[in-house]
Amino acid sequence: MQAIEEYQDVNRALDNWARVSRMGNANLGYPKKAIMLAGGGGYKTADDFCADNDRHAAEVMDTLIHDLISPHRQAVYNRWLDCKYPLMEYEYLLMQAYDILRAGMRKRGLI
Repeated sequence: MQAIEEYQDVNRALDNWARVSRMGNANLGYPKKAIMLAGGGGYKTADDFCADNDRHAAEVMDTLIHDLISPHRQAVYNRWLDCKYPLMEYEYLLMQAYDILRAGMRKRGLI
């Protein structure tokens, strides 16, 4: 079994997801507007562009996490959202979740 430090790409994506999830208005889930009806015309700053990319990556990670089976999802919540689900073999479940998330991230173009 690999150590958590070897999953730097997954750790970065989960850190971004946790940061966005902890915000008051994370806007995760289904979009509120159709893309073609969204106003605006461009990005005002590079920070706006980065914030949009971070939100998009967090939405993808949220989808991938919700697709996990319950024990794997709870292990991720325990590690990244400070939840306290009682789990046996927490480290093993977390490593399995990381492997599944890494495969999903590759399919979705995050890594």
